[in-house]
Amino acid sequence: MQIPKGRRKPKLREKKCAYQGCENTFYGIHAAKYCNVHRDPATRPKEKPPVQDVTVNNMVIEHSNTVVQTLMVKCALEGCENQFEIKVYPKQFVYPKYCPEHRNEQKRHNYLEMLKK
Repeated sequence: MQIPKGRRKPKLREKKCAYQGCENTFYGIHAAKYCNVHRDPATRPKEKPPVQDVTVNNMVIEHSNTVVQTLMVKCALEGCENQFEIKVYPKQFVYPKYCPEHRNEQKRHNYLEMLKK
């Protein structure tokens, strides 16, 4: 069997730029979405996810420790009396607020629903 040595050139089609508000038309392959101006990622707007507050599901412990320590902490979920251990590391201030059984948001929701019944 003979294998061809050359590759076929991709077919160029006239396409409209997918950038919002751009009316330019350009010639591109089937996968091309943007014209030459908007093809560069630096010219396209970057949508950043909203910044989440870390204190919602975590607690902040300010300390000046230089060695690792172990603390016993009570679960912040009302109705849960569990105590759990956390290790306090140097230069780290954000630690879990809930015990390992309730760290997942779905598990906390199920536990609160169970308490209501």
